[in-house]
Parts: sequence; C-alpha cells; structure tokens
Amino acid sequence: MDTNTGTISIRQTLQQLPGQGFIFTDPKSQKSCRQILIPPVLMDVLKEHRRKQLENRMRLGERYQDHGLVFPRTDGRPEDRPT
Repeated sequence: MDTNTGTISIRQTLQQLPGQGFIFTDPKSQKSCRQILIPPVLMDVLKEHRRKQLENRMRLGERYQDHGLVFPRTDGRPEDRPT
C-alpha cells in the first residue's frame, strides 16, 4: 500500500496446497503484477486497519509472522479459509 500515490500493489499470490500448507508464488502473468488506484475514503480505512495491525504486531513481538499481508490472522499468518 502506498499512501502517497493512493495505490496498492499486487506482487505475489498465495496458494494453499493440500498437505503443504500455504506457499507464496509470483502471479501467473506480467499483467497480473499491477498497481490499483484506491479511492481516498478506502485509503483512510486501510490506513486505520494498518495502524491497528502495527499495534498488534508490537504487542505480539517475535510471535508475529510478517508476510506483508493486508488481511492476515492476528499473528500475521495467512488466513485459513475453509475449502
């Protein structure tokens, strides 16, 4: 997320593989790597969300696993969605 330009960047994908857990990979095509312009009102919401994430990260210290996700679990790991 770039608050100066009001954009978010798509740089990786997350896959959940049976028996292997989560893996991060490059997007399938160059076109998939992109920046998306975010309206100012949404950027404000994302900034507040990020602030809360940082507070939580500080509280957890070394137990927090930073993967650079926008919507991780409270400990930073990818959200495990039911299949």
